[in-house]
Amino acid sequence: KTDAETWETRYVLLLWLYMIIMIPFDLSRLDGSHDHTYLRMIDQVVEISKIYLGVADKSSDAAVLLCARLLSRPDVQKLKLTEFLDWAFDKLCNTNESTMQGMSILACILKT
Repeated sequence: KTDAETWETRYVLLLWLYMIIMIPFDLSRLDGSHDHTYLRMIDQVVEISKIYLGVADKSSDAAVLLCARLLSRPDVQKLKLTEFLDWAFDKLCNTNESTMQGMSILACILKT
């Protein structure tokens, strides 16, 4: 997460996930008909996005794109948008805005 030498790899992998999320059909089709697998995949992508929203490198920009695109999908909005907004509100309320990391987290959440 914080290895400065591999930020390029993280950035490209997050952009790759972003490209996958852009498919024009329901994401459940990626996993077949297994609802629990589909929900687990969405949960994992949301959690990965949350992790990288708080880093102080270019990966946070890719995480913003990934998170915004994922949560704006109609098939994901009804499942995860409220949960993400609750998490973001909690982060906004509990972030120390006097530190650089706190300001970075605030900026990234507001970008999404």
